[in-house]
Amino acid sequence: MPHRIIQALAIAFASAAGQVTEVPVLLLVESPAAPYQQAAQGFEQSYAARGYTRIQLDPDPRIRDARLAGLTSPRLLVVIGTEAARAARRRWPAIPLVYCLALHPRQNALTGPATGGVSMTVDPADQLGILLKLVPGLQRIGVVYDEALAAEPQPGSIARLVRRQVRTPREAARAIQELVPQVDAFWMLLDPVIANPANFRLLADLSLRHKVPILAPAAPFVEAGALVSVGPDYNRAGRRAAEIAQLVVGGRRAGDFFEPSPTYVVTINGRVARQLGVAIPRDLRANILSPQDAP
Repeated sequence: MPHRIIQALAIAFASAAGQVTEVPVLLLVESPAAPYQQAAQGFEQSYAARGYTRIQLDPDPRIRDARLAGLTSPRLLVVIGTEAARAARRRWPAIPLVYCLALHPRQNALTGPATGGVSMTVDPADQLGILLKLVPGLQRIGVVYDEALAAEPQPGSIARLVRRQVRTPREAARAIQELVPQVDAFWMLLDPVIANPANFRLLADLSLRHKVPILAPAAPFVEAGALVSVGPDYNRAGRRAAEIAQLVVGGRRAGDFFEPSPTYVVTINGRVARQLGVAIPRDLRANILSPQDAP
């Protein structure tokens, strides 16, 4: 019988007997969606020899919070997903927490001595480096973001960024229409003002009309019309969360770890590359969608 099943039965028997049992590590998974499950699998592959209990949470906040309220306090929380991490931190404000695939940890109050982990962010230098390898010679790269949610993009000296700060999706739509004709490429962030269906459709249409490639944060945007994404390797992020969790159990502070995704996955839309006249370098390691259409 798997170790975690035996552990769960032991906890149930102890509770029935009126004993208070501490769960060593509680793994909370926000969603059944593939990225979260891949991260959870990565955690389990690296943490399999140690005791933990995995809980699949419901996406409905009311059901999720009720489930959390009924759980025994652990020694350590490992939480996959932003909203689940925020809810767990509210439920257990003092227990060490290691997050995985969290979006904007600082803006979502996932900081402090007892809170750290692996965000959904890929290093901006890596993202823009892939874009410049795919489309050499870019001079002006547009980016639209909500300064209240996302930290100002800092790519170093790789390329000149043309920034537009906005607060609402409507403002973002106006900024997209203004910016796309003025730039050589567009860098799309995981920011709700722009990463929503209406604004992405607008951005994708303008991208093809003005021959402006889109660098996106995740593969689904490439499937929907972006040229390329440089997104987290979800399984590897889960593995890194397991490594951090083991260090925290061994005495390190969770807050010592504030990391981007350790590795990334490149996805390219071959059909869009053909429409934009972009040649995909043979030495660029990437998943290519619609490869028969690629130049």
